[in-house]
Parts: sequence; structure tokens; C-alpha cells
Amino acid sequence: MSDATTVRPPRVRGALAGVLAAAAGVLAAEGAAAVLTGVTAPVVAVGNRAVDWTPQPVKEWAIDAFGSADKAVLIGGVLVTVALLAALAGFLGVRRPRLALIGFVLLVALASTAMLTDRAATASPALRLVPVLVLAVVGLGGLAWMLYPLRRTSPGLASTDPGAPVRPAADPAGTAKRLRRRADRERHRLPHRPGAGAHGLTVGT
Repeated sequence: MSDATTVRPPRVRGALAGVLAAAAGVLAAEGAAAVLTGVTAPVVAVGNRAVDWTPQPVKEWAIDAFGSADKAVLIGGVLVTVALLAALAGFLGVRRPRLALIGFVLLVALASTAMLTDRAATASPALRLVPVLVLAVVGLGGLAWMLYPLRRTSPGLASTDPGAPVRPAADPAGTAKRLRRRADRERHRLPHRPGAGAHGLTVGT
């Protein structure tokens, strides 16, 4: 059986865990922003920053191509990009959880920058960061919680944990050789009785 056959299912589940953690974090942050006055939702804030950073010819092309649906297309693009990055983080996080958490921290930092600099928000900076904190706690906590059992139970991944005991792989051929050598040693240890052979019998007088 190849190594790819052993490793692929846990990594696929890791990618799914990344998407689920990101979705939970975004939904929780959107809910927190909805109950706060003057706070822009994280997805909308990131979309606004994307519009600000987009060159004018590209903006005009998007308006001509999508018309009044250009904002919906923009929000959809933001969500798809976040989902792909989260899936990549979860995929890598099965073997390197620290790398996955760093990726999520960068996404949270991007969201916090967008929310703090959003021109449509009227709330104080501290209040704008509340959804960001919710996003960080739910997203990072969910990712770590879902990646942990994958690392503990997935075959072929225990060697990546420095604290995990090293277990040698099963070697049927080597085991058979060791058993034969042990049997040979046992035969050589049998006591030798002089005169017990066929030509060494003695008869008492």
C-alpha cells in the first residue's frame, strides 16, 4: 500500500475542517456585527477594501459585466477565496498544525485591518474589533479542536509529533529470521551426553 493511500483521507478531512472552522468563525463574526451599531460586517468590510484596492479599469469592467449584481459577485468572490485559503490551511494542518493556525491568524489580521479602516463604519475602533475577536476565538478554536483527533488517530502521521513514541513498522520477514535463529540457539543448548549415541551404549557387568 502506498503512502499516498494512507495520508490522503486525513488531509482531505483536514481541508474540510479548515472550511468548517472558517465558516463558523465568519458566521459568528457576522452575527456579532449585526447586533452592534455602526459596525460593518467582516465580509462586507473585506469586500470594500478589495474595491478600494482594485484598479479603476477593472472596476469599470466589473460594472459593465455584472451590472447591479457586481457587489454580490464581489462578496461571493471574497467567500470563495476565504474558503480556499481555509481549506489549504486545514490540509496542511494535519501534519503542521502550527502552520494552519498561522494562516488563520493572517486571515483574522486581514479582517481586522479591513474593519478598522472601513469608511462605512461609525462605531469606535474598540467596538469594531469585537467581531474580529469572535472570529479569532471561534475560527482558531474550531480549527485546533477539529485537527487534534486527526493527528492523534491518523495512521502514518504519528512520526510528525516530536513527543510521540517511535514504533517500528512490522517486518514479517525479519520476524521469521529471528525465530529461526532462536530455534537454532535452543538446539545448540541441549545437553550433550557422552555415550548416549548409537555407538556409545555401555552395559553394566
